[in-house]
Amino acid sequence: MQPSGVCIAWKQAMRGGGHQYWDLGKPREPCDFEAATTPLSTSGNDIAVLVSACADAEKAVAASDMRDFRAVVRVSRPGTYPHLIRSAGEAVDLAHVVTDAMRGARDQYPECRRFHLFAAVPAGAAVLIGQLLNTLGPVQTYEHIQTGGTGTYEPAALLVDG
Repeated sequence: MQPSGVCIAWKQAMRGGGHQYWDLGKPREPCDFEAATTPLSTSGNDIAVLVSACADAEKAVAASDMRDFRAVVRVSRPGTYPHLIRSAGEAVDLAHVVTDAMRGARDQYPECRRFHLFAAVPAGAAVLIGQLLNTLGPVQTYEHIQTGGTGTYEPAALLVDG
């Protein structure tokens, strides 16, 4: 977790060659990703978070066997996929956009017990997002399984504060 004081850096392979080290200590650079929260089922107890950078996460979530969610947080930017994250600073900004939106959704729907995170992002961005999840409560992560055109998501690690 980010407040632990342990700096974690991810050596991210960049499209076109080369590598960059991504870590939360890098200054934020605007990435143009935006978050929008939409209510869904009033009987739902959990919030879905769809982060679409490398691909449209929504299509694979729709193809998966998913429960009713109280709300969905969508993080994306306009244009065609994949959306390139060009620098460590943009990755840091994306991580904060995602986790700030999750905190806003939790404030809007305090009865919700768990987040479900579906992220079509570079691995380095997933590391940065993961570091910022402290105090959000349980977060169920999902792995994308490529089957057919869009693939599906299957439950992976359950992250719990503590």
